[in-house]
Amino acid sequence: MASGNNTKNSTASTIKYEQEPFTTFAPKVHQLCTELFPTRSPSNFQIERMTGGSFNRIVGISIAPPHEKKFSLAWFRNNFYSLFGRHTTKEAEKYILRVPRDDERQAEPLAYDAAILQFAGANLSLPIPKLISIDGTNANGIGRQYMLLERLPGQPLPKLWHDFTIAQASSMTRDVTSISQAFHAITSPSAGVVHPFPTSHPSFKSSESIKLDQFFLGSPAEERKLTPAVPQTTLEYLLERCDLWAERDQRKLNIVMPHWKQVKRIFTALHARGFLPDTDPFHLYHADLAARNLLGCIDSDDNLNITGILDFDSDYVYFVPSFVAFKPPCWLWIEGEDYEEDEEHAHDELHIEKNRQVKKCWEEEAGEEWLKYAYSPECLIARRLWAALMQGMFDSEVGKDLESCAAEWAEMHPEDGVHDPWDYSDSDIEDTDESDSDDESDSDDDESDGDSEDGENQDEEIDEEPNDAKHSIPSNSAEPDEVMADAPPS
Repeated sequence: MASGNNTKNSTASTIKYEQEPFTTFAPKVHQLCTELFPTRSPSNFQIERMTGGSFNRIVGISIAPPHEKKFSLAWFRNNFYSLFGRHTTKEAEKYILRVPRDDERQAEPLAYDAAILQFAGANLSLPIPKLISIDGTNANGIGRQYMLLERLPGQPLPKLWHDFTIAQASSMTRDVTSISQAFHAITSPSAGVVHPFPTSHPSFKSSESIKLDQFFLGSPAEERKLTPAVPQTTLEYLLERCDLWAERDQRKLNIVMPHWKQVKRIFTALHARGFLPDTDPFHLYHADLAARNLLGCIDSDDNLNITGILDFDSDYVYFVPSFVAFKPPCWLWIEGEDYEEDEEHAHDELHIEKNRQVKKCWEEEAGEEWLKYAYSPECLIARRLWAALMQGMFDSEVGKDLESCAAEWAEMHPEDGVHDPWDYSDSDIEDTDESDSDDESDSDDDESDGDSEDGENQDEEIDEEPNDAKHSIPSNSAEPDEVMADAPPS
């Protein structure tokens, strides 16, 4: 039986994403349930319409417990206990069916999503949904790839947001901070995404032996091929990523964008200033840990508990440098839809008392290291550079932001020699740039000046930017990816 919670929003999503209507999709989900739970009576399956997100369609599934036969042992036991006010009736099992909206999606990304979900569940004592079943093919009752997950209790925080008291908001802030710190505590000598393994593989039980793959480097039109990640210092990783993008641009576009040299120069300066210690590991990080992906319940006038953490996609949960992992959770105290784009205002004066108290609570819980990375203007620029390293320069806005980063850094630290990427007036400085010395060691030879001149000519021949095609990257979308909470009581 299908029910229609969230009908208005879900209908709009069906139209927006050109999905099959729920009225015809629900029977297919019912058929899938008979395949997944063959011992259960089909009459006990209830299919519920739920609000999905940009990348996944979400359907709720409830399985009622079987009816006890009259005069059976279970029937006598329950009737006996009921005489003393004790009921042993089982509750319905509740699940979430998560179906990628893109039916052209390769099965491999789904396996990566399952891998990070399983790894997080094995290593974090947090309310993370369990993976029940996964199918990366279309050979099933719904004819689509899917993941079946445990359904967690609670309501999405945005539904509770405006009813928070200051005490409840502070309680939530402590929970969110503790959750983030638990993520931070899981570390790796490499950056990247968790490589898919069978659930029984020992790598899922320890971050020390976990196998990681490097972040995808390319355009959305290219086949997603990931290579194994290797242990590196933070600076080594960042400089190598810049070089890989430059090499890719040269190979695919026959140009080398000059921005990457300035990005490398800023990262080298960050290292010199102690923001990228060679001893730092990479931290597990949930890039979309925001209100829309948290479930909670208010259990008293002073307390709100986080009951669920959602959106464990490999596009959002991975191992990153400290300056990325220790980003300030501005959404806790900055109101409005643009809070994630307003990180530069994270330390601004607040005019609403509840927001001031929440920020104060977070600062008390976060600790000195987190505050250093969160509020430092150098790290704010570093996180913008990180976004470019993740997505590449397929959008002209990325290039413009890198130019802004270079200008802001030059104003803040003129002694570092960072300048407009399109300014070639200091070619002598470029040739002696420490970050480029390993890659251009031949230029130090006295045999000939030809290599150095060729390099300069290559830069001078750049007369256009890459195409302005949009590139989908791991980011904090303003739209919730999924809702896995129980429906509010009527």
